[in-house]
Amino acid sequence: MAECNSKGDAVMLTKEDIQALQKHLFSMYKDIERICDRHELTVTLAFGNVIGVMRHGGWIPWDDDLDLYMPRKDYDIFLKEYVKELPEKYIVYSLESAAGPIVRFTKIIDKTTVFSNPTEMGPPHVEGVFIDIFPLDDVPSSMALHKIKKFLSYGTVFIQNSVMQYKYASEEYKNILCSTSSGKRLFGLRKVVGAFCSPIGLKNWFRLLDLIISNKREGDYVYCGISTQKGWNPMPKDYVFPPRKFRFPNGEEAYIPHQSEKYLAEVYGDWKKIPDDKDKWHHYCKDFRLPKESDQC
Repeated sequence: MAECNSKGDAVMLTKEDIQALQKHLFSMYKDIERICDRHELTVTLAFGNVIGVMRHGGWIPWDDDLDLYMPRKDYDIFLKEYVKELPEKYIVYSLESAAGPIVRFTKIIDKTTVFSNPTEMGPPHVEGVFIDIFPLDDVPSSMALHKIKKFLSYGTVFIQNSVMQYKYASEEYKNILCSTSSGKRLFGLRKVVGAFCSPIGLKNWFRLLDLIISNKREGDYVYCGISTQKGWNPMPKDYVFPPRKFRFPNGEEAYIPHQSEKYLAEVYGDWKKIPDDKDKWHHYCKDFRLPKESDQC
């Protein structure tokens, strides 16, 4: 099992841990995929999981999460009507779920697992292995409107992060962020903004962001406003939809973007280059546990 580092605030997952985590994440994905297929909803792997498929033939070896895209219409239908069909071991955090949101996108967590992140902020919630789902919206016909929406969304996200830091930041988070002078300044600014904006309520800030980015207009380009940064760049819709099936070496299949290489070039640029060890992104983890194989039967 994973060992804690000397500061006691994070866990270095072993190669065996990561492989077991990836296997569990994929089983969670298949539970979501079955519901989507049953109700003719569209879902596909996103972000680094697509790099794993195209560059490594499966998973990025050090990857410890799984992200999904859904078109806005299907995303809303899934959360309002069909997410209740998931097995009871799952808890869903979103604007539409009984548990409510803990971040600005949908997070589905397996309650039978433990994945504790010392840098994570948000309302109290189950800390388990999770899948994130991001909606893709059609780009407005006016690029001026698109840029205005982007400006408003970035400001809203900053306020959300400030409120979460003000109300929920752990000592571990504070120590990590304040380890640099720029981090200290950011922490101080967020503390002031969070104190001023917290009376409105975090859920209302999440809902405001959703209203800003959502767009049901049908068009030829999509964007992922919830992810911020490069997610706002208009992307030809046929880069992602309709998704196609990819077969993993073990015979399992998953949906991936329709033109995966073009999608990755749009989002990451030179996605084929393997990063240096210091640039390999992963979540901080304080505790990690999966159920035994016998417990999952």
